[in-house]
Amino acid sequence: PWPRDEATLLKRKAEAEALPLFASQEPVEITLTADWKAVQRDRNVDSKKLYPGTLTPVKDGTAGTPVPIQLRTRGHSRRSPRTCEFAPLRLELPKDGTKGTVFEGHGNLKLGVHCQSEGIYLQYTLKEYLANRLHNLLTPHSLRVRLANVTYADSQPGRKPDTRLGLFFEDADDLANRMRA
Repeated sequence: PWPRDEATLLKRKAEAEALPLFASQEPVEITLTADWKAVQRDRNVDSKKLYPGTLTPVKDGTAGTPVPIQLRTRGHSRRSPRTCEFAPLRLELPKDGTKGTVFEGHGNLKLGVHCQSEGIYLQYTLKEYLANRLHNLLTPHSLRVRLANVTYADSQPGRKPDTRLGLFFEDADDLANRMRA
């Protein structure tokens, strides 16, 4: 059950507001490594199948310690291969493996990704980021976002890494905690 006492609500609010991923507006740089062919082939909206991968924070061009993660595709309309060639992702992070990183305190994160590789679609992630930031300016009752430079490295040999803009979304429970709701 959701706590009703003010002290617990205030503690949860402070914890949600202190999450380092959303403490800055500077884009975060990461490398995600997985078998992208297998991950992106999973387009069933009911699928919860997890795939192994690693998340490597990059700071000032230097790769940090890789963190083993699980990931999967998510969403409904963007998950369709007719709509997007690259489906949005959900990253399942080990709480103990992210200490001291910008991802500390997160159990899972939604990552908005490029939908298509060509043309006008390249700007959609940036437009989505700006729309969310405008929403943040209008009301605190909105999900925080953080722009990311994501390099997708394939765990299968012979495939070149590809770097794209991505967008991390605050978890809805963290929003609820911030709003003491």
